[in-house]
Amino acid sequence: MNVKTGKGWVDVGNAVIADEFFQAAMAGLEQLYVRLMQRSSTEAHVTMQKIAVERDLLKVLSYQAESAIAQEDFQKASAYILRCKDMLMRLPQMTEYLHSLCYNFGIETYKNNKYEESSFWLSQSYDIGKMDKNSVEPEMLAKVLRLLATAYLDWDDRAYYDKALHAINLANKEHLSPAGLFLRMKILLKGETPNEELHEAIMEILHLDVSLDFCLKVAKLLMDHERESVGFNFLKIICEHFKSSENIGKAWLLHIDMLLQRKEELLAKGKIEEIIIGHQTGRQLTTELVGCLHNILWKKAARSFEVQNYADALHWYYYSLRLYASDQTDLDLAKLQRNMASCYLHLEQFDKAKEAVTEAERCDPTNIFTQFYVFKIAVLEGSSDRALQAITALENILTTTEQEENDVLTDRGSAVMVLTLAAQFALENELQIVAGKALESWNLAVQCDKDPVTMREFFILSYKLSQFCPSDQVILIAQKTCLLMAAAVDLEQGRRASTTFEQVMCNLQRKHKNSVCCLVCFPSLMQFFLILFRESFPPF
Repeated sequence: MNVKTGKGWVDVGNAVIADEFFQAAMAGLEQLYVRLMQRSSTEAHVTMQKIAVERDLLKVLSYQAESAIAQEDFQKASAYILRCKDMLMRLPQMTEYLHSLCYNFGIETYKNNKYEESSFWLSQSYDIGKMDKNSVEPEMLAKVLRLLATAYLDWDDRAYYDKALHAINLANKEHLSPAGLFLRMKILLKGETPNEELHEAIMEILHLDVSLDFCLKVAKLLMDHERESVGFNFLKIICEHFKSSENIGKAWLLHIDMLLQRKEELLAKGKIEEIIIGHQTGRQLTTELVGCLHNILWKKAARSFEVQNYADALHWYYYSLRLYASDQTDLDLAKLQRNMASCYLHLEQFDKAKEAVTEAERCDPTNIFTQFYVFKIAVLEGSSDRALQAITALENILTTTEQEENDVLTDRGSAVMVLTLAAQFALENELQIVAGKALESWNLAVQCDKDPVTMREFFILSYKLSQFCPSDQVILIAQKTCLLMAAAVDLEQGRRASTTFEQVMCNLQRKHKNSVCCLVCFPSLMQFFLILFRESFPPF
């Protein structure tokens, strides 16, 4: 009863009370054991009783070790376990139990970053498991040793490098597995291992029946530790070894990515050409891998664009374009064409930019950014009619309620930015009529009375755009009206706020606008000002 009660207290987290019951249980068991020892050892039933008492003693000692672990008393816990270990010669059937207990102690202390204690418990777990070959499987012993090697590395990879290497070699002798091979490679890379030895290690990996993904993981590990010569050589071997695999494209893409990261652009371009030609002539990549290659190419193009190397960016975008079939259309292709158009515009190659935008419009005509590029090219060509058509298309896109559902326009701020840029670009290129059309957006605000947030943003946008116009009485009145309407929308939002936090946020926004505190007397400020606005001020 004392044993069960004490174990219950340990399980609920009260180790101090548990110790009292364990001590009482130990006292009773030791007295019973002494009496049994005083009797004749030749009696069979007495022998069985001794074994039963010894087993109970071992259990109580192990519970006391659990209690000590809970109280972070390593010295007591280790003393209890060593006593248990000494008893295993007479109780071999308890080997697996004690082995598992020490392993669990090792995991717990490892998670708490107590690497010295963890290494002790894992070493004990392995030693105990080896005491009876029939109790613990080699796979489990290898698992213990892999964790022991990891604990040594995390403890101090320089001071305990040899111990970590010894532990993982021992683990691989017990049971060779991909996890053991990978950890051994990781340990070797922590030291000053010659490339020749690393090469031997990777060849050992290939001799096993390991997956392509595992080999690529090892190759990336080599690259991450700046062992490029071994890593690239391994990638070549992988490509040859798995050449019949349907997923061989993964190796090709990793090879390209690694080359680009190390500025080996010529070699990367050669690999890309090989992949594209193969993709076009029958050795097609999977849809997933095509997406991965697009991602690699776009990232490289974006880096070139950021440093204003537009010709180089176009080169990488063109690789991406070649992966598309001639009759293929999707939103990503439209985005690609827009990116290429942007590069052409920076290079002042307007004809090519126009071709790219035409293709983007074919794939995604209702995209606000596609229409912005249509507008921009029309302005550069001096075509007011085409520019006005693009502005109309932009307005239609922005006022179509289906846009958010179709995820075409996911950020209202993007719409505001595009319209601002459109008006500014038209004014800079002396197309005042086109700019005036763009300014008709605080009219879009009037149409958004069901969406106060969008309405407010359009009023603010209209105010900003009007600052490009000549300053006269009409414009000044329009500017003040836009600010007044935006403030009224904020006040109405504040009145409707359901929580204190929302009210505070509305108040913070309102502080940045003209004070309109006198307006709170109206039951519906937004409706009042909307009616006033419609009746008093006609559109531009």
